[in-house]
Amino acid sequence: MTLPVLAALIVFSMISCCEVPEKCRFCKSDQQGALYGNIQSKTDTSVFYSIYIPENTGDKRLPVVVFLDPHGKSSEALRKYCLLADQYQIALVGFDYSANGVAYDSIVKKFGPWLKELYEIAPVDTANLYVAGFSGGARVASMLEFDVSQIKATALCGAGPSNISYWNLMDHPVMFFCGTGDFNYNEISSVHNSPEISRKNALHVFRGKHAWPPAESFEDFFMLINRLHKGPVKNSETKILARTRASLKENRPDLALFSAVSGIYALDKSAAPQLKALSDSIGKSISETFEKEFIATMQKESEQQNQIQLLYHNLDSTKYKAFLNGIDSELKKDSISLQADMNYRLKAYCGMVAYSFCNKAYQDKSPTLYKLLKMYEFTEPENTDMLVLFSVYYAGLNDCNNARIQLNKAKRAGFKDLKSLRKYSEYNNCEDMP
Repeated sequence: MTLPVLAALIVFSMISCCEVPEKCRFCKSDQQGALYGNIQSKTDTSVFYSIYIPENTGDKRLPVVVFLDPHGKSSEALRKYCLLADQYQIALVGFDYSANGVAYDSIVKKFGPWLKELYEIAPVDTANLYVAGFSGGARVASMLEFDVSQIKATALCGAGPSNISYWNLMDHPVMFFCGTGDFNYNEISSVHNSPEISRKNALHVFRGKHAWPPAESFEDFFMLINRLHKGPVKNSETKILARTRASLKENRPDLALFSAVSGIYALDKSAAPQLKALSDSIGKSISETFEKEFIATMQKESEQQNQIQLLYHNLDSTKYKAFLNGIDSELKKDSISLQADMNYRLKAYCGMVAYSFCNKAYQDKSPTLYKLLKMYEFTEPENTDMLVLFSVYYAGLNDCNNARIQLNKAKRAGFKDLKSLRKYSEYNNCEDMP
């Protein structure tokens, strides 16, 4: 080999070594072990994402979980699970283009090219892909597995599938996660328990509201990924056993059973003999009295939901306030029973109904908007959606002083997306707003 040729090969080799890390930004050690959010895609400037690569990953490709948040802001969701990502060596990314109000056809159209870009800039194995969605993001996740063949399993949090019939045709592993105070609890529970559902799934119910699950609960999904990626997991029952027994001590055999069965699903029966034995024991020990109370609570909740809808339909703010005050009074006396869980769900349901009625009244330019907003205000006085809509309402009346007051309240309550206010033409009536 001549000297010029050898020199050229050495130069080419040096360039190649430098190009790979430069292209793969998150293969660099200083880009790992830290959470990055609001990153703009290079290939599509309308797409933003967040990412967390465990420390010391290097260029080793890891299984990856894509998070879909209904607000299009995934970084806070990722933050909850960074320690799990480190423990199980799993990459976390959030696809922020997926948000409530964005058409699914547009989401799936942009998802593929973004996934290809992700493969180029991060040490992720996009052929070993998992998707976790919360609320509206769960609906999207339930559809994505039809269109993205790399998806191996899904986690649906705080909501059920968008189309149950189609979803039931799939056979990928799926786990539901739902809070005891989540207004979608009945929906998710009915899907999980329906005899018409042939698709195997697990449901983990945690103490909490309509939110991403706590890390202690969501670890089940990471255990599932670990098993699917590396094979059966041994000696992983300890945490789940402790969690399950804690629910039993609180006299909540329902939560204990959900905990055990979810853990068994994640680990597989062969790797969870103690959990299987505990689960069988719990199932046999649940009293007839508790079962009757559980069923009665579900029935009462359905009736109360219908009552809430009727109160909003009739604009009956007096009875509505009395209803909410009654719930608050009961929760001061009891915050851990089945009845308390129902009351938490009903309060959350009131917020959902309030948003739905107010949003429709605004779109229809209905004169009922003010009364509905006052009911919404009584329900959730610091809800930013309500405060912004109240501000828009006043701006539409040329009452710019009250419009500013309500908008400032929204900002103090955490509202930051000022760009979203541009869609409200009512603000044209007020100078320097928003």
